[in-house]
Amino acid sequence: MHSKPRNISALLLLVSASVNAEVTIDGSLGGAAFDAVISGNGFTYDIQDTYGQSVGANLFHSFDKFNIGIDEHANFSGTNSIANIIARVTGGESSIAGRITSSIDGSSLYMVNSAGFIFTNGAVVDVDGSLTVSTADYFEFSDGVRFYSNLSDTSTLSMTEISGFGFLSNGSGIIAIDSSGTVSSEEKPASQNLYVNSDAILIDDVDLQAGAIDIRMGDAAFGEIGIFDSILESVEGGVFFQGGNIYSVESVITATGQGSEVSVMATSITLEGGAKESVIQSGSLTSSGGKIDLQAQNITLENNAKLISSSGGSRDGGDITLTGRTIQIENQSRIELVAGVNTVAGDLVITAEDMTIEDNSSLNTSGRFIGATAGDIDIEASGEFRIENDSRILAESDSTGAGGEVEIFAESIVIRDDANININALGQGDSKFVDLQSQTNIIIDQGSTISASSLGGGDGGLVQIRGQDILLDDMSIQASANGEGMGGDIVIDANSVQITNGTTINVSSFSTAETAGNAGFVEITGDEITLDDNASFSLASFGGGVGGEMRVVGSTINVDGVRIEAEAKSSGVGGDVEFAAGSINLSNTRIDASVRGSGVGGFIRLAGGAIELADTSINISALGPGTAGDLFATGDSFTMTGSATSFGIFGDTRGDGFGADIFLNTDTVALDGVAITSGTFGNGQGGIIEIDALTSITLNDALLTSESEGAGFGGDIDFRTRNFTMSGNTSINVSSIGQGDAGRIRVIPTENSTLTMAVNDTSNFSLSARGDGLAGEFIAIANDVRFSDSSGVQASVQGTAEGNLVSFTTTNLVIEDSATLISDTRGTGLGGVIDINTTTLVLSDAASINAEALGSGDGGLVNINATTVTIDGGTINTSSQPQLDGAPATGTAGVLDITTTDLTLMNGAELRSDALSEGDGGDITIEATTLTLSGENTSITAQAVGTGDGGSLEIDAADISLSDQAGIKSDTLSSGEGGFIEIDATNSLSVDGALTRISAQAGGSGDGGQILISTDSFLLTNQASLQAEAFSTGEGGLILINAATVLVDNGTINTNSESTNGERVATGDSGSLGIQATDVTLRNGAELRSDSLSEGDGGDITIAASNLTLSGLDTSITAQAAGTGDGGFIQVDALDISLTDNASIKSDSFLSGEGGYIQITGENKVSLAGNGTRISAQARGSGVGGQILITTESFTLTDKASLVAEAFASGEGGLILIDAATVLIDDSTVNTNSLAAPGSPPATGNSGALGIRATDVSLNNGAQLRSDSLSEGHGGDIKIETNELSLNGQNTSITAQSTGTGDGGFIQVDARVVALTDRASIKSDSLRSGEGGFIAINSTQSVSVDGAGTSISAKAGGSGIGGAILITTDSFSLTNEASLDAEAFSSGDGGLILIDAPTVLVDNSIINTNSQATPGNSPATGSAGALGISATNIMLRNDAELRSDTLSEGLGGNIEIEATTLTMTGQGTAITAQTAGTKDGGFIEINAISLALSDSASIKSDSLALGDGGQIDINVNTVTLDGNRTSITAQAAGSGDGGAIYITSDSLTLTGQASLNAEALSSGDGGLVFITSPTVLLDGAFINTNSQTRPTGPLTTGTSGTVDILADVITLANGASIRSDAFSAGDGGDINLEANQISLAGTRTSSEGRVINTSVTAETNGTGDGGTIRLRSPIITLSEKALINVSAIAGTGDAGTLEVLVDNLMLDNATIFGSTGGEGDGGSILVNDPDVLANPNTGTSIQLVNGSVISVSAFSDARPGSIVLDATDVRITDVSRVESDTRGALKAARDTGISIDGERLELSGNSTISSSSTGTADAGNISITLGDRLDIVGSAVNTTSAMAGGGIIFIDTKDTIFIDNGIVSATASGEILESGGGDVFIDPRIFTIRQSQIVAQANAGNGGNIDLVATNFVVDTETLISASSKKGIDGTVQIESPNQSVNPSSMILTTGFQDLPEFVSNNCDNPNENDRSYLVVENLNPVRRDPNDFLPIFKETAANVAVTLQSRDLPLVIWRRGC
Repeated sequence: MHSKPRNISALLLLVSASVNAEVTIDGSLGGAAFDAVISGNGFTYDIQDTYGQSVGANLFHSFDKFNIGIDEHANFSGTNSIANIIARVTGGESSIAGRITSSIDGSSLYMVNSAGFIFTNGAVVDVDGSLTVSTADYFEFSDGVRFYSNLSDTSTLSMTEISGFGFLSNGSGIIAIDSSGTVSSEEKPASQNLYVNSDAILIDDVDLQAGAIDIRMGDAAFGEIGIFDSILESVEGGVFFQGGNIYSVESVITATGQGSEVSVMATSITLEGGAKESVIQSGSLTSSGGKIDLQAQNITLENNAKLISSSGGSRDGGDITLTGRTIQIENQSRIELVAGVNTVAGDLVITAEDMTIEDNSSLNTSGRFIGATAGDIDIEASGEFRIENDSRILAESDSTGAGGEVEIFAESIVIRDDANININALGQGDSKFVDLQSQTNIIIDQGSTISASSLGGGDGGLVQIRGQDILLDDMSIQASANGEGMGGDIVIDANSVQITNGTTINVSSFSTAETAGNAGFVEITGDEITLDDNASFSLASFGGGVGGEMRVVGSTINVDGVRIEAEAKSSGVGGDVEFAAGSINLSNTRIDASVRGSGVGGFIRLAGGAIELADTSINISALGPGTAGDLFATGDSFTMTGSATSFGIFGDTRGDGFGADIFLNTDTVALDGVAITSGTFGNGQGGIIEIDALTSITLNDALLTSESEGAGFGGDIDFRTRNFTMSGNTSINVSSIGQGDAGRIRVIPTENSTLTMAVNDTSNFSLSARGDGLAGEFIAIANDVRFSDSSGVQASVQGTAEGNLVSFTTTNLVIEDSATLISDTRGTGLGGVIDINTTTLVLSDAASINAEALGSGDGGLVNINATTVTIDGGTINTSSQPQLDGAPATGTAGVLDITTTDLTLMNGAELRSDALSEGDGGDITIEATTLTLSGENTSITAQAVGTGDGGSLEIDAADISLSDQAGIKSDTLSSGEGGFIEIDATNSLSVDGALTRISAQAGGSGDGGQILISTDSFLLTNQASLQAEAFSTGEGGLILINAATVLVDNGTINTNSESTNGERVATGDSGSLGIQATDVTLRNGAELRSDSLSEGDGGDITIAASNLTLSGLDTSITAQAAGTGDGGFIQVDALDISLTDNASIKSDSFLSGEGGYIQITGENKVSLAGNGTRISAQARGSGVGGQILITTESFTLTDKASLVAEAFASGEGGLILIDAATVLIDDSTVNTNSLAAPGSPPATGNSGALGIRATDVSLNNGAQLRSDSLSEGHGGDIKIETNELSLNGQNTSITAQSTGTGDGGFIQVDARVVALTDRASIKSDSLRSGEGGFIAINSTQSVSVDGAGTSISAKAGGSGIGGAILITTDSFSLTNEASLDAEAFSSGDGGLILIDAPTVLVDNSIINTNSQATPGNSPATGSAGALGISATNIMLRNDAELRSDTLSEGLGGNIEIEATTLTMTGQGTAITAQTAGTKDGGFIEINAISLALSDSASIKSDSLALGDGGQIDINVNTVTLDGNRTSITAQAAGSGDGGAIYITSDSLTLTGQASLNAEALSSGDGGLVFITSPTVLLDGAFINTNSQTRPTGPLTTGTSGTVDILADVITLANGASIRSDAFSAGDGGDINLEANQISLAGTRTSSEGRVINTSVTAETNGTGDGGTIRLRSPIITLSEKALINVSAIAGTGDAGTLEVLVDNLMLDNATIFGSTGGEGDGGSILVNDPDVLANPNTGTSIQLVNGSVISVSAFSDARPGSIVLDATDVRITDVSRVESDTRGALKAARDTGISIDGERLELSGNSTISSSSTGTADAGNISITLGDRLDIVGSAVNTTSAMAGGGIIFIDTKDTIFIDNGIVSATASGEILESGGGDVFIDPRIFTIRQSQIVAQANAGNGGNIDLVATNFVVDTETLISASSKKGIDGTVQIESPNQSVNPSSMILTTGFQDLPEFVSNNCDNPNENDRSYLVVENLNPVRRDPNDFLPIFKETAANVAVTLQSRDLPLVIWRRGC
């Protein structure tokens, strides 16, 4: 369908048929009065100029009668110099039913008759110029003279233009224009105008078209204009009405010309529809109209009336302005301001006193087309504004345009009965705002809605409601975000706000995408705020967006029955909700700010005076992997009550995120029947619950929980107050029942106050852990604490969980009436700690403190610090018991520490730390001034009843007394070992009476225990005993007594090995016994024994004292072997060694064993102190063993002292030499083992020899010097010569191990200071099948290895090598969790660590040359090993590791570092050479002058399965990596590949989130980052060569990899990245940057507010392809939001390739893509292409500035790709884009394209060069090849097609094209018949075109072909060169123009063509008629038009219109070229 022709005004008019036709003159301007005008020249009335007078260009006529009948024709004629025909009628009303014409070219006709005109049935006025019809009293001319419409006034004829009309009275006639009969008319092209001027005007049933239409009264205050059933169309100049009362009924008034306005000024204006619409319209969707302005006291639109202002073409739409006192829009009437494609709709401005919109009426400024922007609506009413009954105010945006603004200011506002205000953003554009302001009240109710949502990529808008009183009742406000846009904001502000009756307010973000926009903001402020009756507020986030924020601030807030949804349902962040008021009351209300995805829950804040919550739930939990929100409440009081614990505050987490933090901070807090939860059910951590109440906290029947039920930690619960009360079965729970740790509970006083705490009625604190985590921590700080009525603290642990701390700091603690404090363990975990600090502790009436172990886990710790402790029938228990189901418990019993002045146990009171099943006994430590135990069953025990060992008892007191069968025991009664008892009694230890005893026996197959006694005076009397025996196969125990005086009187000290039934079946060795004292006295049958009474070896006994005295019958020190074992050896050396009274020192071996040998030399003391001080030299088989030689000037072997020279079965071992000036071995053992278990070979030899020659050798607390081989040989040889060697701490060791067939051994230390501390070790391991071993440390000054499991070792835990650690030093330090290892577990390799140092510090330690398997054994066949450091200053810190890993099946290894300064700091600091399976990895070489990696430093050579990875070669002159997880790795985490990072540098800096990577995270490839520097800086950092699938497993099969950088300055800044992505099934990869400056800038934000950017990537996101970015340089700059991307996100491969070789390329706000959204293709952007950069003619400069984008897309059915921009110049400015799009194709789009070569192109301003096709293919092709210059200024060059066709624009410019306001298009908007369009070829030398469009349109096929070849061609009249179709054919505009100009000025032209401007030469010398350039418009037969033709068709309607081709006479437009 073609556009309507631009016709002359055609007045088709009809009135009464009875008027007599006649035309007569009145004689006033010549001729006789009443003379008739005669016919002639074919005219009924031939009105020649002789009937009137000419003055200049004006021809005046004066008629008496002017009546033209039906079929009559009146024609005005005259010379062509006449411009204006001015005709008056003075003899009464004129009736015109025929035809009026003018044969004077271009003349306008002015007709005036004060009596009026009636144009009727078939009237036609056809003149070239304008037509003016008036009933005015006069015409006024520009020179001031007047021509009157009657004869009574004197008129003057003027030669100037008419400037105005005048009315002298209210009595002028009517102009009636009526066409009620059959219309017959002609229409001609024109731009003529119609002016109608009268006091009364009637237009009825007319189709009227003119350039401009001007219809007016003399005064807007009187007269009437009536328009009925008519069409009035202004095609150019607009429509103007002025009158008193104006009625338009069922009529269309339209100004279709571009910029044409409609203006109506009246007393009242009424538009009324009926069967048909009544319309006032300006513009159309192809030509923007002007303003519509209605001004009247009363304006009414009713019954389907419409005001429409359309925008189209290149201009924005006009505004609609209504100004009046009352304005009513009713009964389906509409005001619409429509925006066409890429245009802005006009604004609607309404000013009134009162305004009403009702009955399904609407105001609409929405933008519905691509790029259309909605207009604004501004309403100001000084009285009431009302909208109701389904009426709407719409300012939506669709597609990319923005929405409009709606502002309503009124005295009062009423919106009701399903009324709707809607400014939604339906596409990419933003919604704006709705602003409702009232001076009094605003009422919105009865289903009404306000919508400011975002339904696409745009942002939602702002809804602002402000007034004195606001009522929102049964309505909704929507400002949600449904796409990537943000939700809108809602602001409500009033003195009184009531939101009620199901009202919904919604600012949610509904998109589930990661890129989803944020939800909006709701703010309600006022004095009194009421939210009730099912009102709901939604602020949720369904995707990656942030949930909204709701803020309610007032004096009083009442909320009842309300639902507030602020969830984050995916990866987004939950919303925030805040209530702030003097009084806050919430009841029956639900607030949900939870998170269901990976995001963060919302934030709830309650701030007020009194805060009361009743039957209310607040949910801020994390129901997915996200983190829960937070709640803060502050005020005077907080009261929360509920009828069930389903009410409360819920902040649990069920995923990886944290639980909520909940803070209540008020003067008082009362919780009754409610729950507060902040636990974790997943991997996340539980939140914090903190209640801070100055005066009191009262909890009744409440539940407070921050449990952990998953892998995450439980949260913390804190109470601060002065009075704390729990009652009614209240439960406070921070337990863990999953893998996570339980939380913490604190009850503490407010600052500078005290606390009283009472716990009653079975209330409890629960901190248990039933999974793998720690139990919770409980802390109470109070003045008085009382637990009663079975209340308590429960901190049990089950599973693998571990206990934690239960702490009381108090003045008085009373635990009574079966109350309990429990911190036991029921699984594999460690029990907790109960810590009590108090003045007085009373434990009575079956109350208990319990830290038992009831499973395989260890018991807990009870720590009591008090002035007095009284235990009367109560129990403190840290035992290990059988499990609740009867299964044995394997856990160790716990620890009990008591520090007090007075400790009294009586009436069966018990302190227990027994092992009652298979676990070990626990530890009991007591520090007191006095300790008194009395009475039967009163005891302190740490026994083992099952297979576990006895526990440890340590008692430190001034005076200790045991009597009346009381006992201290650490026995074991089965196969476990006896325990450990250490008693330190400062003054005295008295053990008195039969059955009173201290024992550490082993009653089964276990060894006897240890008893260490330290006291000033030790008394063992009256059959009391000390026992450390072993029965059955166990060895005897150890007894060590250290006293100023030791008196054993008729007591026994025993460390024998003996059988229980008297037969010789016990195979255990005898024990050891040592006494160190000033005076040692044994008497009256006192015994010190270390015998073997069956088949074991004899014992060893050593005593060192100033005086050693053994005396009395059977008093003895023995070390016998009563079986086949060797004897012992005993030597005592002292100033005075005294053994008296049958005391014995023995070192026996019985049967076939060899013995020991003991030598003690002690001139000023050889002191062997402690537990059966034994010097023994046993041998229990056919073998050596034995010999102990000690020479001393103070040699001390204390507390569990021993010197042993063992060898069991066939062999060797033995010899201990110590030559000392001070050797201290603290927790003792010196041993030269070679050992096999009792009763079994093998153990064939080796080990043995240990020599110390010393000035200061110190091994402490667990110290051991051994030369082990614990079966089958080797090990042995330890030589130490020293000036200070100190090893400290637990299990302190120097050993030379091998516990499998051989090797290990030889440790030599020559020293000047070697120090290992705390858990020190030097080992030379090989733990099966040999090798390992050889440690040589030579230091002259300092080798220091410090913390944790401090170690130097040379392991190989399976068949093979390992071993060799050589350290030569001038200060080498490996500190806090230190280790040096040379590991290899199974089948060899590993080993060798060389350090040659001036100064190497490895801080949180490990140096390791791994190749490792076990625990589950095999595989691990070798490799790894070797690590060399030669240094001047190497510091690796805080978790530092140097490893050469391969953690199974070989290779890895080799790390070589030479340095002058290598500094690596931070978390997990590492240099490793990894692979975790099968082979490869390894080799890291760093030669340095300074390499610094910082806070999370790493250098790795990864491949973590099936090989490859490896080689990092850095030759350094300053390389610095800084932040986050600072890294250099060479990854490939699945079948191989990855690896190789070479950096040769002279400064490479990566900071911020630094990384260099060579990833490919499954099935190989990836790898190689190769940089040769001067200066490469990545600031936000990362270099990565991805091909990546993770976290849930495979898919990625390789490729990606390779980044080569050769540089002279490459800088990527704050969001920097270089990646070579391909996220599944391979490909991607290749990024080569070469430089003489490449810079990409801006941004970064995240964690997790995202943004990031600055990138160079080579993406695809499914199956393969992507990759290749090569940029060489000089000077490439992409700036602040820079990105280069060669995408193919989602789908099957392709995309990739950006090859740029450039000479100045700058994109400023930047982006270069290469997208395809699925199924391959896409990619290419090749900037100086010629045919991919072989010898490109590089441009100088390609710039796209601020909105820059170069894109190449294709969303499924693939393919674009290709944009080639060459250069010399090319500049595409501020809203830049160069794009090629297609979104699906039946066939691939035409040869993908956009190719711009060079020598200037500037496209400017609103820029775009595009080549879309959003639907089934075609489009594509733009090629611009310039030789010099193309400017398209307002911009576009397009070939869009929506559903096929379009494409091909070829512009070849070898000198100038200038197109001003822009657009060269080749559109074709589909609906098929192959859809056509396309083709535009332009080939100028000079081609100038102004307000522009060159299109080759089509709709439903054909169109297309515009071929402009110009040598000089200038064109305007608002230019449009079409080649239209609209439903059919057309096409071909061909202009080839030597030197033509078609209407070059952009002003409105009156007629014909103008001369060419002078600046264009005309080479046509003799043009004739046939040679003129001309335009022929033929065959215009008009058809009566339907009013609906003037109404816009919205796209949803257009899509459903059937395509039909109609045969009709169409205008034929022919352009013929001149010569």
